Amino acid sequence: MLKILRKIAERIHHAYWLVFVFGPENRKIAAKIKRQNEQYKRLKKTELPDIPDDELEAAVRIWFRNKINEDWSNQYEAVTALPKPCQNVYSTMIVTDEVMNGGFYQLFFNPSRQFVEMSVEGYLALESTKLSGLVKQAAELYQQNKQIIESRYNAIRNGTRNSFYTKDDPDEPNESFSELNEAFFEYDTIDYTKYIRQNAECFGDE
Repeated sequence: MLKILRKIAERIHHAYWLVFVFGPENRKIAAKIKRQNEQYKRLKKTELPDIPDDELEAAVRIWFRNKINEDWSNQYEAVTALPKPCQNVYSTMIVTDEVMNGGFYQLFFNPSRQFVEMSVEGYLALESTKLSGLVKQAAELYQQNKQIIESRYNAIRNGTRNSFYTKDDPDEPNESFSELNEAFFEYDTIDYTKYIRQNAECFGDE
């Protein structure tokens, strides 16, 4: 738990310095993001070789996002319609983002959970055996405790949050999830750029 809190504190500290201390630099970043959104939302296969390595992951993320409706209603269908290398990249990106943001509990109660199984294969394709194993363990833990976890999540939504945590419950999965979260937070960065370059024919439109 201390490692999780430390990670959150580091992210808040970084955001504070980015927004309030480095204002002009933050405006440059905002301008860069705006330029990338316009440039890569209709990414073409022929453009990939000319995209700098430090922008390739962002370019593909933007291309993915523009395949999906504004309300995300076709997210899974849009991704599964893409070639397998694209599915590997998207599923691992979204699962990683969710877990890093709020842990496995958040992952399994957001629409992103439908990409869990896909990401297990995706992490392996991206040579991240560790993350594949952690996500698989988390999925198994969720299935084993699905009833109690969902009842507690419903308690949060219904405004009776205290019933979500019950220390005396022998099936309490919180500690196990926390251990998986901490292990996940220590993951090695995935080299998306290398993988996308190796499968360049699958990314972008004709």
